[in-house]
Amino acid sequence: MKRMTKALTSALLLCALLITLCACIPTESEKSDTANSTDGTQTSEALSESKTEEATSDEGENAPNPDPADLNYARMSVTYTDQNGNACAGDILIKLCPDKAPLTVKNFKKLVGEGFYDGLTFHRIIPSFMIQGGDPKGNGTGGTGPVRGEFAANGIQNDLSHVRGVISMARRGDDYDSGSCQFFIVHETSQRNILSLDGQYAAFGYVVEGIEHVDGIAGTATNSLNNRPINPVKIVSIKLEAGTDAK
Repeated sequence: MKRMTKALTSALLLCALLITLCACIPTESEKSDTANSTDGTQTSEALSESKTEEATSDEGENAPNPDPADLNYARMSVTYTDQNGNACAGDILIKLCPDKAPLTVKNFKKLVGEGFYDGLTFHRIIPSFMIQGGDPKGNGTGGTGPVRGEFAANGIQNDLSHVRGVISMARRGDDYDSGSCQFFIVHETSQRNILSLDGQYAAFGYVVEGIEHVDGIAGTATNSLNNRPINPVKIVSIKLEAGTDAK
């Protein structure tokens, strides 16, 4: 009797153990569900990443172009040979003043936007007075469509004085409305410069950074007969920028 009881007890324990083991082994259906769940999570994450990338791409493609009216700074990259014969390069940042000379600034921005000045030169350099450039012919005779001269002698108020670093439009001496693309930057402030230029030429901005490069260009060696530089002074490029009025 005791042997039968022990055998029965052992059998019951064995059955319980088998039931427990079966409960711990996942079924084929459960395996499939788990796999599908994992694939679904990965797919969802991949879609999320893809949408993020698309959104970023769309934002870049659909970003609005800056309003030209907001681009009131011009960055002029130049190369030149200084008075010691050293090759130099740098940027001259100019704050444009459409409130002083709106037609002149509009024309200058148009030419800059077209890449007109890229690769041109400063062809006339007179230390203590000014450096002149922007001529497509490179000799002082070239031009584009004329712009009305915005200065007092031509009946237009413009109180931007020709002091150190001011940029102004060059023109023929006998024609107030002959300015087009050539410009000059005043090298030094002097009573002579102010008296000869104010009210006679359309000043339209001033240098806010890189005045040392104006000095460097003014110091380059020139031909004493025509004030042209011995070594080319190049305008590599001019680009418009938004900048900040704090400069």
